[in-house]
Amino acid sequence: MPTISGNRSRKHNSSRRLRTISPLCNSVSISVCRRLRAAGEAALDRYLVSQLGRRQRVLVERGGVGRTEGFAAMRLGAELGPGSLVEITPATVRDGMLAAA
Repeated sequence: MPTISGNRSRKHNSSRRLRTISPLCNSVSISVCRRLRAAGEAALDRYLVSQLGRRQRVLVERGGVGRTEGFAAMRLGAELGPGSLVEITPATVRDGMLAAA
């Protein structure tokens, strides 16, 4: 099974920081917010891994990044002009984004 590289663990050291990250945390317990955030990150990771090896149409944005038709962020191997549409097969997941080889 493909692995995910990069630092995706975002530990929240204080309840104050969590409350500023999500307004929902003001009315819901901090532990619930942490579980929801972890579940969301896990679901995103599963989705990104499921897209590996599948040819994707990507709209190029600035900074060597683009978005797939499913709105997943993708790091592109080459600097392409913003607004270009390209077809790329992602090879890995890095830092919460699909990445071309």
